[in-house]
Amino acid sequence: MVDTFVSHLELYDSDSFDHLQELRQILELGAAELAAKRRTSDDLHQMESILGSMRQRMGRKEFVLEEDLGFHELLVQASHNPLIDQLYGFLTPFLVAVRESGVQTDQILNECMSDHTAIYQAVRDQDAGLAARLMQEHMEAVRRQFAESAGEIT
Repeated sequence: MVDTFVSHLELYDSDSFDHLQELRQILELGAAELAAKRRTSDDLHQMESILGSMRQRMGRKEFVLEEDLGFHELLVQASHNPLIDQLYGFLTPFLVAVRESGVQTDQILNECMSDHTAIYQAVRDQDAGLAARLMQEHMEAVRRQFAESAGEIT
């Protein structure tokens, strides 16, 4: 099913990107809230590990797509809802396509790292409302970055 969607959907126009972001927002805000309520010590350890790896790779000016997407996947997994996890898995090919086509400046990567760290801390502290709000802000930043890189915002 995903292969069919990927082959028929162009993610480089703003409408398709907006649709993808809306779906991500629906899934990830709820997942962040649930993760804050249901996370385990193992979930926290895995998130800490991927954030550490992201920091190290950024310091070496290496590509961090795997860590960026991995953090979101771990957050969804920490919701401990297999249906959300499975639905989110369907988005991965789309997310990879969008991220590989986008511009990644140091400023964007630093903002992403800061956002992920704050979301992690809210999940760690079991602050479900804050985790969802921070995820909302992160999604808005991603949308803004895409628009700027596409030349829609000056």
